Amino acid sequence: MKALINNIFAEHGFSRMGGENAIFFEKDIQDRQEYFLVDFIDATQFKGYLQGEQGSEVFALFEEHKKRKKDIEKNTSLLLCIRLDTMAGDIAGLKNGILDFEENEYWFKKYTLVYTDASVPQPAEGASVMEHFNTLLLDNERFSSYKENSYADETYFLGIQLFLKLPFLAVPQHDQVNYRTISEILKDKLSEAEILFMEKLRTLEGMDAEGYWENIRAASLETGGEEEMIQAFMNKFRTDA
Repeated sequence: MKALINNIFAEHGFSRMGGENAIFFEKDIQDRQEYFLVDFIDATQFKGYLQGEQGSEVFALFEEHKKRKKDIEKNTSLLLCIRLDTMAGDIAGLKNGILDFEENEYWFKKYTLVYTDASVPQPAEGASVMEHFNTLLLDNERFSSYKENSYADETYFLGIQLFLKLPFLAVPQHDQVNYRTISEILKDKLSEAEILFMEKLRTLEGMDAEGYWENIRAASLETGGEEEMIQAFMNKFRTDA
């Protein structure tokens, strides 16, 4: 896992600036710098991490680099990589702790990444790690499997986490001919009068309940709508929730 993290940060322009088990990364971004502390622990070491001895190397690294970097306090994030024996079997017991950890307001921004040894891919030598994950996440069959059971494909779940937790990663996009925007779908679904009526409805958002339905009636008359049209408009979205 440590090799994977090193490769990901290197591919995105970060320099490794020391650390043994825990690692300190930094990167110049225009007129500022971005810093990451990354630590690797087992699930049994997670409880009390911020208060106990387990996090001591991270805080020592932070204090060490704080001496040479004046902006480190506001530009540092901590990524904690937590090793599990099995994803499905172990993650349930960590969910509340992970939520508390990431929302803790002290020190710096915090992210967690859970993984198993089996979840860590082994790209071919010299291959880009991120190209590997981009290809992985755009695999429709694996995505369908993920929707059915998030933890069945542990490598796919790890990839999902990487793109959710690391803010400098861009989520891969499908280049699909069949992809349509919401606006395009609505144009196919609605008549011109219904589209005008929908635009009028949007202007009523946030209005107090008093007089709301009277305004809807007025909007329908302005756009040439009749009661049958309004009912048909509502019915088109009744099964779309």
